[in-house]
Amino acid sequence: NVLTKENLYTLQGHNGWIYSLTLMSDGRLVSGSYDKTMIIWNLETKVKEITIHGHSQAIQSLMCIEGDRIVSASWDKSIRIWNIEKKSYKEIATLVGHSNEVLCLCDIGNGKIASGSDDSLIKIWDVEG
Repeated sequence: NVLTKENLYTLQGHNGWIYSLTLMSDGRLVSGSYDKTMIIWNLETKVKEITIHGHSQAIQSLMCIEGDRIVSASWDKSIRIWNIEKKSYKEIATLVGHSNEVLCLCDIGNGKIASGSDDSLIKIWDVEG
């Protein structure tokens, strides 16, 4: 805490650098790593809930949309959308269009997201369907 300058607790589970964190609407934390995985953490129990595999390179950026979906951006040039409703953890879409690593994501509203890449481009995607 700010008075003692000590952390409250530590979550350990990745085998590489952690590049991104996002908080889900139900209070679970999602981490994305150089080890090509996402981990969903239960912050109440301080336990790893699941490790999700799918990208072939590092996960650079994460974002939650509509409460029950996670969007992940990777060095493998793809963006993946995951349904985490009722803990199904299913990949529901892969968006491909950048010619280099996808580095960042932004929810721009109305069912659309923006992605930024090492290819110097920002792409807008409709993720509502």
